[in-house]
Amino acid sequence: MRKNNGTNRLLVLFAITAQRISFQTFGYPLPGLPFANGLELVENYNSSWLLILFSYFPIPFILFEFWGRGRKLTEGYGKVLLIRSYKRSRLCIQTIVHILLELAGITAVQILIFSIGEPGWHMLTNEEMLKTIAAYYAGLGALILLQFYLEMFGESDYSNIAVNIYFIVSIFTGEALIRLKGAKRLLVLLFPNFMFGRRNGALAVGDINIKFAYAMAALIITSLLFGILSVLKFQKKDIY
Repeated sequence: MRKNNGTNRLLVLFAITAQRISFQTFGYPLPGLPFANGLELVENYNSSWLLILFSYFPIPFILFEFWGRGRKLTEGYGKVLLIRSYKRSRLCIQTIVHILLELAGITAVQILIFSIGEPGWHMLTNEEMLKTIAAYYAGLGALILLQFYLEMFGESDYSNIAVNIYFIVSIFTGEALIRLKGAKRLLVLLFPNFMFGRRNGALAVGDINIKFAYAMAALIITSLLFGILSVLKFQKKDIY
């Protein structure tokens, strides 16, 4: 599959804009920055599923923006740079840093789009806003680095599909665990839940009793783990 970067970035922008419109017209009181706080447990299952859909909507487009970065290291410019005596670890780390910087830009655009006008969402305190943004960014970073790591093993298409499926399964399973008062420790294996303010302790009122530091640590450790595993795998991978 070939990817047009310009077209895909426009699709990311469209998805974020559509997400904002969806949350704004939903007709349910939500906290500020609902792209990171709108995943709320509500009694009406149909409404709950809609909130999951709205929260998920831009994720495939964002993941696709970073699709193929691992493959480029082994089949594209990465091979050329290695021939020029680049260290594998250095090249892989540089790629990860570029990914995280680009993700910061996308997250900033998302914040800007959701901050335009007066949509009527509940105001967040400065602390809640910082926690919300940090956890959402860390969660997206972990998902993208998981995709990057999986690309080291084979087809990029499969890694993208696998991460999307994992995200959806994690959110629905997390919702079931919360409704059933299930063990919150299991959510560590379903880390996408920790991206969202009502499931990571960033907000004063949430759907689960959890300390924000615990959720944030889980996201950071997960991101570091996938980053380190990617470097180690790339160092051992036969690309010639």
